[in-house]
Amino acid sequence: MSKRAYLTLESWKLVRGIYGELPMRVSFFKGLPWFVTRPLVEGITLGENIYLVPDATVDVVVHELYHAVNQKMAAGVIPWFLRPAYFRYALLFVLNGFSYSRHPMEKAAREFATKNLTLQQSQIRALREG
Repeated sequence: MSKRAYLTLESWKLVRGIYGELPMRVSFFKGLPWFVTRPLVEGITLGENIYLVPDATVDVVVHELYHAVNQKMAAGVIPWFLRPAYFRYALLFVLNGFSYSRHPMEKAAREFATKNLTLQQSQIRALREG
């Protein structure tokens, strides 16, 4: 079961330094949705909701925010489950042999997070209890 969570102040400062003002309201949840398995996933973005494992670090937050911002900018007010980005994601997943590591949208998010965070900063625990 996912529970509403908030970024730590230190994580929020890093995120604001990278993204500035976000173009939408984002909600964070500690815990993954029921249909996601832990060994493979540290976070998932569904619309403006970002679900993170309890021990998520700020690099996972930056990665997932990359998805949220890009999906929102591309789709406007379309409900998240109808956004073309989700259909494109699924298609690219299939075309890349069901490989997360070769998925171009994931690769872009990983590169963005890596470019904008140092290893030291990425080890910061991202969430605090609500």
